[in-house]
Amino acid sequence: MIKTRLTELVGIKYPIIQAGMGPYPVTNLCIAASNAGCLGLCSTFATTSRETNPIVFEDFCKQAHAETSDDDVTVFKKMFTRVFEETKESDGIFGANVMVSAEVKENAMKVMQAIKELREADPEMKRRFRVLVTTAGDPMPWANFVKEQEMIWMHVFPGVRTAKRCKKAGVQVLIASGHEGGMHTAWQPVHSMTLLPDIVEKFSDENTLVCGAGGFCDSKSMAAALAMGADGVQMGTRFLATEESDFCDLWKKMVVDCADGGTIIARGFVGPARWLRTNVSLEHAYNTAKDAPGSYVGVPDDFLFTYALPVLRRKAAAGKPFFATLLTISNHPPYVVPDDLKSQHKEKDLQIVEYADRSIARFMAAAKKEPWYANTIFVFLGDHGKMWGESRLEVPESMNHIPLLFYGAGIKPERRTDPCGQIDVAPTLLSMLRLPYVKNNFGIDLTRRRRNAIFYSADKVLMARDSTHLYIYTPEAGRESFYYIGNGGVSPKNDSVPAAPYEDLKKLVFNMLQAAENF
Repeated sequence: MIKTRLTELVGIKYPIIQAGMGPYPVTNLCIAASNAGCLGLCSTFATTSRETNPIVFEDFCKQAHAETSDDDVTVFKKMFTRVFEETKESDGIFGANVMVSAEVKENAMKVMQAIKELREADPEMKRRFRVLVTTAGDPMPWANFVKEQEMIWMHVFPGVRTAKRCKKAGVQVLIASGHEGGMHTAWQPVHSMTLLPDIVEKFSDENTLVCGAGGFCDSKSMAAALAMGADGVQMGTRFLATEESDFCDLWKKMVVDCADGGTIIARGFVGPARWLRTNVSLEHAYNTAKDAPGSYVGVPDDFLFTYALPVLRRKAAAGKPFFATLLTISNHPPYVVPDDLKSQHKEKDLQIVEYADRSIARFMAAAKKEPWYANTIFVFLGDHGKMWGESRLEVPESMNHIPLLFYGAGIKPERRTDPCGQIDVAPTLLSMLRLPYVKNNFGIDLTRRRRNAIFYSADKVLMARDSTHLYIYTPEAGRESFYYIGNGGVSPKNDSVPAAPYEDLKKLVFNMLQAAENF
């Protein structure tokens, strides 16, 4: 037995999580791992193969002791029940691995339904079937379900950005998966020796555990993870190749025989994935690089816009209206300023703004020469602002102040300073396109209306402001803050400032929150 915070939290002998790999079932493997004192995880992905890959689906049902005629929820319930029954003697702990990306959300909902029904019907099932591991998607939408079920929640992710989302959602165990991961990975090669200690340093605390994944396969590598501050490890490929694994013998052999350089990264079903190097996977990687070159390395803004033009040209040539989104990344650190930019500034964070502006200008100049330009609306929108100077507020105002520009032939030039938000983009654009907008309780059409105030949120803080008043509500602390916006900047409200405007802003915050929850 090895005692860590993970073993204490979950109730297992060893700080090892057996990854819930797919698309094949891992039911037998889950049972074996759980009986051995690890955390065993069931795979739940194969039901998406009912029509597309019936051989995989049939095998999944067989290992679940289910019939192929059973609906998906019944298949999951039979699988979880089999694991429960065959781990009784060891009092083993087990859980489910659930992919939650948008592509497979419907399947994830069915898994959650099966979990809920089984745990609510049997207290012993609830005691031992206690872990939910989400992966390949945003954890935030599942927070309420996990809270209601009182499960131990883990999420697998490849970088700091998703770790922040996990922390915000209330995930208890962060599984930081480095680039060595055997299936789901990231385009950016951030390896476990870099990622794991960074996540430990930034997010590990008394309420949040951190485990490593990707490259951990034996006692030496597990010891390395513990030495870096991790509470345990998740192992996938190592378990895949075991005698108890449900994976086919050919797959096991190829994993065991795989030498250095025997795998590649290419597009998977829900993002980048690791593939065994074969002629077929090499062709797939080539197609990935050809059709989406930015997937591997990211691209500077001028390359993105240059690459986009012929794509947009082909869309227009099809003779149908098209909608395209271009996401720029050059103005995210680390900044890479091209040598040919003659900047007016010494600071790189200002130089990169000049570069982004130049890239957009060149793109628009080229677009004006296209036949589809006169009939196209261009929308320029920031996803967030930048921290400038110091802020005494709960959330810096500059981080939430972004530009919004609608541009196109026939649009009357106008500069607006009244408040608006990202939620207003869709109804405004639909109005410009003369398309009906059914929902009228969220965003507004800026061509017809003006806001007196705007609601926004960030980092578990809710806010609303007008031209001179700012209301901030922090739910976790149950704290309200009131600020006055004047020529001297933002300062706490004093008694000379009327309370009525803040009551209106408070009402806006909670009205918008209710609308969002029911949208």
